[in-house]
Amino acid sequence: MNGISSSYRVIKKNVCCFFQTRPITLIISVALFLRLYFFSGLIFSDDSYYNWLSFELTNGSFNKDYIGYPVFLIRKLHLFFTSLSFWGLGYGEIQSVFIPFLLSISSVILIYKISNLLFDNKSISAIASFLYCFSPVDVTFASINFTDLDCTFLINIGMYFLIKAFKKNNNKYSFLSGIFLFTSMLVKEYAYFFIILLVVYFVYEFIINRRVSFIVAVPLVVCAVLLVVEGLLYYWIEGDYLYRLSIFRKNFIYAYYDFFPYTSAIDGISGIKYLAAVLIHIIENFKYILTRRYYIFLPVAALYKAYKMIKAKQIDYTVVWFVGLLILMPIVSVSISSYRPIEMRRVYYIYPMLFPICILSAMLFSKLKPFYRHMLIVLYASYGILMMSEFQNYFDEKNLADFKHYLITNVDKTIITDHHTAYGIRLVRHYENNEKVKIFTNQNRLCVGENELIVYNKPSVEELTKQGFTFPDLKKSEGTGLKMITSFGQIYIFRKK
Repeated sequence: MNGISSSYRVIKKNVCCFFQTRPITLIISVALFLRLYFFSGLIFSDDSYYNWLSFELTNGSFNKDYIGYPVFLIRKLHLFFTSLSFWGLGYGEIQSVFIPFLLSISSVILIYKISNLLFDNKSISAIASFLYCFSPVDVTFASINFTDLDCTFLINIGMYFLIKAFKKNNNKYSFLSGIFLFTSMLVKEYAYFFIILLVVYFVYEFIINRRVSFIVAVPLVVCAVLLVVEGLLYYWIEGDYLYRLSIFRKNFIYAYYDFFPYTSAIDGISGIKYLAAVLIHIIENFKYILTRRYYIFLPVAALYKAYKMIKAKQIDYTVVWFVGLLILMPIVSVSISSYRPIEMRRVYYIYPMLFPICILSAMLFSKLKPFYRHMLIVLYASYGILMMSEFQNYFDEKNLADFKHYLITNVDKTIITDHHTAYGIRLVRHYENNEKVKIFTNQNRLCVGENELIVYNKPSVEELTKQGFTFPDLKKSEGTGLKMITSFGQIYIFRKK
């Protein structure tokens, strides 16, 4: 028992020191270390498409012969961010994630600022920032060129200004909130959920309290006006005022298998089976939000804290923020023409809820007795690091690292592969001699030279087949056939016998 007590005193002293001596500086230092240590880089997923489009944007050939998800074409701000990094720093994996990395570190500061604005409590602010610092999802996405981190960061700035508008009763901050909410839509479409939440709140204030909330109305008007301006620009450039909606429709057709009801095991999409599938889908969405291990079960803690506050009639901005998204995100359709709710089983779709989750959890932790609070913080950080390692296994980063090294050591070789993998390989080669990375998508057979390699990325080909693309049968290639010379996980390298 004396050993346990002694260990606890040491932990308590270190934790107290951590949260009392310039906490945000220390937390930022830890955040920087974690994100560098668990650096991912290119994972040959959506990042391959974003990097290729950004490269084309940089060299003036945007969307020339691009094959990929149509919706990526309207996420132009994210492409601009990546292009800016390429233009200033050169082409490469590190350059492709430079801005997401900076925004991840900035988010650690931003959640501290928002928490302090809400509660003027250094302890809650430090704990919220600490929880975010050790979030496995944010640590992982800080070094992957996905849109989720950039988009959510801009939304959270918008929420910061909206809360400040309420606190200061100043529409100037409300206007800035609208600017950032709209700007986030140029990265990804998560802001729609926040706009719906603002509309619901505006209607509630008007009907229940008989007043018009201009602080809420201003960002809604700003977003509406800027969407009109965007439509006019697209009409001028693309000849389609509703280009954004047209792209959405094309994307649903292109990647139909990613959306409900095709993700549910039902024979048809109508009648009783459809209604039952909808109910099951929504229930599963709530389950995924609350129980995903990559979020270290913080959503459950946030839900409990929100419940206690609602029961005590202490509803504040954070409760509305969290509960509003908790209700809207699992059930609201992301399509206008048909009912297509998000598949929350994908861990990154929960990402926009991370700020209110961490803040509510920090409020809960701050009320605990010191012993339990310190133990929970240590356990949280330890489990968070474990999940960061699990993410690396999930993305098969060891095999990918070996594959990238193989590409660099064989830079003189011509490679033939599917278009998705080709975009990633070209980045690894710093977009030099792109003509030496050929594409066999929609070809019936291959003509392979003596010094050429075939890269068969099995997961990529399987998904691209669902999108309607065809690929040659490697067993029936011309000449003497092919011989597999090595493999990296599910990526196989062939050459001519």
